[in-house]
Amino acid sequence: MFYGKIYKVVIAIACAACLMGYDGYSAVEDRVYFEGTYHHDHWALQSYHLDDPKVVALVYYEDLEYAVYLNPPGRRGYHGLVRFIDNSDMESTLNRDYTARERAGLGMVLQLVADAYTRIVPIAQTSVLGNNAHVFRDGVTFMGHEGEPSFLHGHIIGRGNPDAEYVEGLELGGPIPGEVFDFRATKPSIPGNGAKLLWEEGQMELVVPRLREAIEQIRGDYEALGLRIVNSLGEELRGANKA
Repeated sequence: MFYGKIYKVVIAIACAACLMGYDGYSAVEDRVYFEGTYHHDHWALQSYHLDDPKVVALVYYEDLEYAVYLNPPGRRGYHGLVRFIDNSDMESTLNRDYTARERAGLGMVLQLVADAYTRIVPIAQTSVLGNNAHVFRDGVTFMGHEGEPSFLHGHIIGRGNPDAEYVEGLELGGPIPGEVFDFRATKPSIPGNGAKLLWEEGQMELVVPRLREAIEQIRGDYEALGLRIVNSLGEELRGANKA
């Protein structure tokens, strides 16, 4: 009994030490955001509108705005993204901490889109990552850098038979269910994880309307939870005219 108590104390001390950063800083204090600026034509500063071939919908949670769009660098799993945005000031959404409301809004929109995906593919998986914007150096975690800012977003991946055309005219791609989806496609030993599949001309135009149709099927359920969904150019223009 005595040794059991000592063991618990040692474990507690060790766990507390693990939470400490370098030179006495806490883990949170060791998180540093990039404070530089980006050129006005940087991709991360571009606004999102429904006349863009990759954009599926704009979704609002209270006064917060989120873009739903297809992942430009690759199409495995009909790869989609949800990003917290502000079309009037995109820079304000970069390289900073996010409020509970902003994070909760992202979670709700991710669930909306994942729900839509499950009406097209057998499995929809979601992830909040940001690896490409993270750098670890000298004991400090840097969020955002000159090439890519840190921004609040999540991924949606469709999983199922990689050879099946769940969207007519376009096979799903990616690894089979049960294998981990490697976002960077750096594992050639696992079929579907060895290389990225790039979007070819006209392929986004196959997926976007299918996703809009699926979102429309569940629109009422999520609007009852407080979301406002804009998934047609006419709706977007009417909203802009009201503003």
